[in-house]
Amino acid sequence: MDESYLLIQDVAINVCPGFDNSVIKQCSACGDLIPEKRGTILESCFYCQVCRGTAYYTVSRNDAGSGPSPAD
Repeated sequence: MDESYLLIQDVAINVCPGFDNSVIKQCSACGDLIPEKRGTILESCFYCQVCRGTAYYTVSRNDAGSGPSPAD
């Protein structure tokens, strides 16, 4: 994997009941692995909330992105 395209950010997670025990599934659109309770099934495909237009986390304000910058 080329780490020059990896962005690591601090986030705050809005935890729901059962979050810690939820099965992990892969989003059909973006490929992210997320807790099943934080996704939606649409036309027999599983989507994360971000791909559906909402998110269960927010990027911390004090985080400017601590991952490496893409190569020029």
